[in-house]
Amino acid sequence: MYQKIKLYLQEDEFINPWPDLTQFVISIINEKPKHILIPGLIAAAYGGEVEGQLMANVVLTLLFSAIVSVDSILDGDEDGPMQGYSCGELANLSLGLAGWAVQTLRRLARETWVNVEGYAVLSRILYQVSFGQALDSSNPETEEDYWQLAMMKSGAFFSGAFTLGGLVGGASAADLTRLSALGQYYGVMLQIHDDLRDALETPANPDWVNGRYTLPILYAHLVDHPERARFDSIRMRVDDGCLLEEAQIILVRSGALSYGLYQIQELSQQVKFELEGLSPVDDGEIRRMFNELVQPVENMLEAVVG
Repeated sequence: MYQKIKLYLQEDEFINPWPDLTQFVISIINEKPKHILIPGLIAAAYGGEVEGQLMANVVLTLLFSAIVSVDSILDGDEDGPMQGYSCGELANLSLGLAGWAVQTLRRLARETWVNVEGYAVLSRILYQVSFGQALDSSNPETEEDYWQLAMMKSGAFFSGAFTLGGLVGGASAADLTRLSALGQYYGVMLQIHDDLRDALETPANPDWVNGRYTLPILYAHLVDHPERARFDSIRMRVDDGCLLEEAQIILVRSGALSYGLYQIQELSQQVKFELEGLSPVDDGEIRRMFNELVQPVENMLEAVVG
């Protein structure tokens, strides 16, 4: 599918005057981000046409690339596909990618209601993810702020991805509502999953030394536990391997990692409810996506605690 997406973009006459934009997107596709395939997987579950699955993936690929471009500016990331681009160039590429996504959606739409709802999905993704990026830049310091960030940034993107796939597959209005919720849950679960994984990385993930409040770090910082003061005194000095190990042990003993797993398990129950409410569809791939988030976290915590 990645190759099909690249071929579609390379052959799109809409972008002929700007070949550098195509090369930028292809450099991101070459890293094979699995998220860009979600609309096609959802559409396939509903028996959507193969061409529609491809074009839905193309739309999300362009949006994902636009968001990654802006994210790299905010994070100061100069690696991978972003290497060699100035902030101004990346900002301009992001605008071009968003416009290209809208143009692709115009071709994709088959019925008026799909057309209108499709544009609504795109606008929600762009607005809410941008808002989420703004919240992320302010580094939320309360759990309430963290959940708002997770829902706006990751949650909104995947809510749109699931909904777009449902539109292309011909899902009912009731199913579209459930798919939107499923995407929201998926995005939040993915955020927690990444936070837990990053907290246990060796050497220290940049979130530690940059003072970022991911869920486990925020938990150990806010919750009253015997090692709270010690944790706060060392959490930004984890470039020292011994202090990193100590901080990670505190995450385990304080219950920070268990709390993250608990949140994923709670969300998985909501996912089960929404899946059971869908019309009869081939939902095997959808269930697999969620299982891929839950099982690794359980394995990771078993390894750490053991």
